Amino acid sequence: LGPNWEPFRYRGQLHDLHHVMAACDAFIGESPTMAIEAAILGLPSMYVSSIECGNIAQMSRLGLIWHHDPKRQSRDLDFSFLSKGKQRPTQLFKECVDVADFVYRTLTDAKFDAL
Repeated sequence: LGPNWEPFRYRGQLHDLHHVMAACDAFIGESPTMAIEAAILGLPSMYVSSIECGNIAQMSRLGLIWHHDPKRQSRDLDFSFLSKGKQRPTQLFKECVDVADFVYRTLTDAKFDAL
């Protein structure tokens, strides 16, 4: 982190970071994990990286994350995505599998005759 950015460094407990993030107005950064987590919390999120990620692409398609690739696009960031404000990612929840429910149904419906 450069010296100009040092005053903005998060110094709190790591386990509190999502509470801090939920109170933010937006996320802009190079961490795909944090961009996804912020988008799930409903924050306008921009992922800035030339690295392609499948889950980022899916969330970009749904309008939940804006992917800025500095190698392919202007180095000037377009902040128009901020005007959307916070939004619940309902379409994402409709399209994705609830893993806990899937595992539960699979195990409760399974026949364990071999045991």
